[in-house]
Amino acid sequence: PPDMDTDALGREIVIAAADLARENTLDALLFECTDLCAFARDVQNAVGLPVYDMNSLVEFAAFCVRRRAYL
Repeated sequence: PPDMDTDALGREIVIAAADLARENTLDALLFECTDLCAFARDVQNAVGLPVYDMNSLVEFAAFCVRRRAYL
């Protein structure tokens, strides 16, 4: 919604991810909800782990099937 406080939501998501990373041995985080993609960079900066989501999966797949020429 237009009145959603996305800054506050982002802070809560970062805190939750940091708690999860602190309490568990993790190699990466996977966001299953597409709404969380917007906060992936902030979470990655906070926890120091790779963060995967649907957008990164699509970008990876596109990169693999549509390679750029090296000049």
